Amino acid sequence: MNLAFCHTVRLKFKQISSVDESLVMACLGQLEYVDRIHFESKKSIISFRYDASQLELDIVIDVLDALGIRLYRDSYWWRCKLAFVYYLERNIRSNARHVPHCCGKPTNGLRR
Repeated sequence: MNLAFCHTVRLKFKQISSVDESLVMACLGQLEYVDRIHFESKKSIISFRYDASQLELDIVIDVLDALGIRLYRDSYWWRCKLAFVYYLERNIRSNARHVPHCCGKPTNGLRR
């Protein structure tokens, strides 16, 4: 996991208290680029760190969705926060794939 492209996400979910915490930890722990999983059942919040250059947030959300945990989209704040998380993920991914156009070499006209 490349620490330069790690992104910590804290998202609110619905119906989190009915799911076993160890099951969520085990399923997210199976994903290769996810670590530092923190489960707050009283607040219905799951926070985790993942390598955004290698793993999409949608894959993590799909894993949690398969466990019966749905994203909390009822409030405007959490919808804006999710949109910002997706924006940051796209930004991190594009920065990871960026190839610099110059590596400090002089141009061809200046070489002898």
